[in-house]
Amino acid sequence: MWPLLVALLLGSFHCGLAQLLFKNISSVKIDHCKNIVLIPCYVSNLEAENINELFLKWKFGRNSDIIFVFDGYANKSAAFYKFSSAHIFPSEFLKGNASLNVAKEEVKNGKYTCEVTELSREGQQTVDLQYTDGSLFTLKEHISIIILPFLTLILFWAQFGILRKTQTQKDADTRG
Repeated sequence: MWPLLVALLLGSFHCGLAQLLFKNISSVKIDHCKNIVLIPCYVSNLEAENINELFLKWKFGRNSDIIFVFDGYANKSAAFYKFSSAHIFPSEFLKGNASLNVAKEEVKNGKYTCEVTELSREGQQTVDLQYTDGSLFTLKEHISIIILPFLTLILFWAQFGILRKTQTQKDADTRG
């Protein structure tokens, strides 16, 4: 009876761990300045001690075209579908970082899905990637950047004029 009870307790304890958990990153905005784009994927509960226990698949778009596969058991990776520069760092993958590095020329706007398998556990995360206009500043910041130097120049000349007028009055008072 006791062995059966222990087996049931141990089985129920591991039920919640059957699914891999991911850091919640639903979208990424990138600018045109970067040469390499990092599409994030972080697994928070990997238990693998060896890369042989891991498998990774990256997909792109509505059709879920496979763009990258890493097979830890064979210690091989392959990039597909016009994503020839795609790669990961296996040593980081073992720590939970399954992020994909891709040359910016190959990256497109859209949804990228990261599927990770660790022995019998698996999970996936989708990240929406969008290019931004490349501007580092908001409209208000742009306006401030343009107006502030002119305002500084005007205030400098105003101060200079006031000081000159004050000096002229002092000189007139000392002569008179």
